Amino acid sequence: MISLKKLIVILMIATIASLNIFSAAARLGSEGFALPPLSGDVSKCWSDIRKVGGCSSEIFKFIFSGGIGSISQSCCEVINQVNSDCWPKLFPGFPQVPNIFSNKCALSPTS
Repeated sequence: MISLKKLIVILMIATIASLNIFSAAARLGSEGFALPPLSGDVSKCWSDIRKVGGCSSEIFKFIFSGGIGSISQSCCEVINQVNSDCWPKLFPGFPQVPNIFSNKCALSPTS
C-alpha cells in the first residue's frame, strides 16, 4: 500500500507538471497546443477540429485539467461531428475520450 508521504509527493509532482503544461500553453498563443506534423488519417481527423479557432487547444486543456473547464459551442459542434473511427487515431489508448466529450457537450456546451 502506498504511504501518505509518497502520495503527497506524487500529487505535488503532478501539480507542478500541470502548471508547467498550462504556462507553456499560454505562451503558444490562441491555438494553444501546437500539434506535431501529422500524416494520413490522423491529419484528416484533426482537420475539421483545427478549422474552429482554438478548438484543439480547448480539447487539450480540457483533457489536461482532468475534465474541468469549458468547451465552446462551436468546438462542441465539431466534436459531435468527429467520425467514430477518428477518436482512436486522435487519442490512441483512451477509448473513453469520445464519451467524455459527448457528455460534456450534451450537459453544457459552454461550461
